[in-house]
Amino acid sequence: MSAANSTRMKALLHGKHIFIYANIETKQVIYSLRQTLTDTRLNQLPFIGKHSVPPTIRPDLWRPLCTVTFPTGPQGLSAYRKLRELRRLHELCWDHTSPEALKMSRKKRIRWLMDQKANAIADLAKVLEMQGEKGGKMAATIERRREEVERVASKKWAEIEALAQRADDGEVASIEANLETLKLQHGRRQEKEKARIEKAIAGLRTFRKKLLWAQRQVALRAETDAKITAEQAALAATKAEVEAAKEDAVAGKDAIETKELPVSENPVVTSVLPKYLRRPLPRPMTLDGVLIKWADIYDAEYAASWPEQVLHDRMGAVKRTAPSPNEPATPFPTIEEEQVREMENVVLDGESVEENEAQGKENEENEEDEEKKESKRSFLSKLNPFSRKGGDTRASA
Repeated sequence: MSAANSTRMKALLHGKHIFIYANIETKQVIYSLRQTLTDTRLNQLPFIGKHSVPPTIRPDLWRPLCTVTFPTGPQGLSAYRKLRELRRLHELCWDHTSPEALKMSRKKRIRWLMDQKANAIADLAKVLEMQGEKGGKMAATIERRREEVERVASKKWAEIEALAQRADDGEVASIEANLETLKLQHGRRQEKEKARIEKAIAGLRTFRKKLLWAQRQVALRAETDAKITAEQAALAATKAEVEAAKEDAVAGKDAIETKELPVSENPVVTSVLPKYLRRPLPRPMTLDGVLIKWADIYDAEYAASWPEQVLHDRMGAVKRTAPSPNEPATPFPTIEEEQVREMENVVLDGESVEENEAQGKENEENEEDEEKKESKRSFLSKLNPFSRKGGDTRASA
């Protein structure tokens, strides 16, 4: 692929994917059009209070929240702009007279405003709903434009065909004869009449040019219509062959897949339209093909509802950077049965070791108690004069 084609492809795909990251401590949210999060994205966060804007991106704190894929780049850029605007409203235009917010301490209120994870997910659902409604309006606008184009084009081409018919009837030759006559009269007349003759000559030349142009346009349209008719016939033949091949295909084999050839519109018809009708309208937004991959699928429950056309999927095993949306999700590592048994043995061994340690500690405590009692008994026997030892002494005396 050449450099020019590569640049054009990147421009078409720009905005097709939105990567949403969230801070696991403060629940702050950052939107990015690139897979990797950089420090420049911190400009999205407004200064609410002390430590509300981190100095740099810490990969151990900023984790992927979800990745949104759109059918087209312009639709993704529109959603990106809306999401940032709504997030800014949540952070700056909150109700300053709310009793609950006023009861909070300053530090707690800052933390409350920084927590935008739930709001970001609800905003995403709302933006997609708005795009679905706008897509219906855009489709209706395109249909009205198509009807207007057909009406204006039919009127314009009726005039062009009438002029071409006059040219075919020999009016061009009549105009050329009149021009020769006026040129002869121009040399014999006075200055006042020469100006009038020059004006008449200019008008005849303009009308002759218009007749010839109409004649060429009609011929060009007929040639283009013939090409389009040939394309349609070839397409119909291809469809018939494919249908026949599908009917004759053996059961169990893959069916033959074909793509419909685009039937080109006649550019000659649209070339006579006014400029505002030739200007292409943007492609209508659609929710068909919108895919959201979640790092935690349960985060989608922060939104009250989602449009039916939107698809949800798991992002798979994620570390610090969002995976590529075009690649399949990385499965989570599985634990084999042998590993499970080893872990159970380790747990059982750990429990036996803990039991032995507890029994040893208990025995040591019992021995210490016995030693203390013995030492106390010996001390009291020394202080008691009527102990057995003293009695034995007096008896012997």
